[in-house]
Amino acid sequence: MRLLNRRCGPLNPETSSRIDALPLERLEALAEALLDFQGPADLAVWLAAHDGPEQAASSAAPRS
Repeated sequence: MRLLNRRCGPLNPETSSRIDALPLERLEALAEALLDFQGPADLAVWLAAHDGPEQAASSAAPRS
């Protein structure tokens, strides 16, 4: 969270709650994506793409 706050500015409670609820695999993906973030808009886009139930199903599916 400290790195996100540095890169994106203070997070609102809703965004913090969404991040806290992410499973470990998505937190790891967020930590990697954070390296390319330029600001809070990048975090919002990432969360929109990775914070839904459909994403959980696809991330659990085996890759070929």
